[in-house]
Amino acid sequence: MTIKKLNSEKAPQSIIAAVTPNQVAHQLLLNGKPRNKERGQKKKMRIDISHIMQNSNTNLEPFTEEDLTTAISHLKHGKASGLDWITPEMVTHLGVNARGWLLSLLNKCATSLKIPKIWKRAKVVALLKPGKDPTSPKSYRPISLLCIIYKLYERMILARILPPVEEHLSVDQAGIRPGRSCCN
Repeated sequence: MTIKKLNSEKAPQSIIAAVTPNQVAHQLLLNGKPRNKERGQKKKMRIDISHIMQNSNTNLEPFTEEDLTTAISHLKHGKASGLDWITPEMVTHLGVNARGWLLSLLNKCATSLKIPKIWKRAKVVALLKPGKDPTSPKSYRPISLLCIIYKLYERMILARILPPVEEHLSVDQAGIRPGRSCCN
């Protein structure tokens, strides 16, 4: 399968491989299972986010148009859509009424603590690793394509919870934090 870019560039030529989608899927499942030695060895730092949120002055008010506009401005154009087929460009070009409806939907999700089922699913695409044998299932890596609206929702929540959570993280915690690296 070839993923075509959304810009004017021509898509790369497809390589017909003698590997089936089921073989690649099976290999991806094997890659995702932890080895017996790895089970129980990793310690995870757990933070009770609800406790942090209650004891901070975090804004738990409904999302605003400004919150939505900021989140939309961070969407990356040219990215593939999820199962709902909505692209970042579609969201960027929403009119006033559609943005109002979207904001209402996101606020309803936040207050009800429920999201549409389609947001819980991803479109998984296997991409051939550069310079690898296209006939080997081990030569493919998966990417998960999530719904853009879900990504938008996550970004809006993150903007609210990140400041109080950051205050409780150790300075040694570098993973998944912007501007930090495990090598620093």
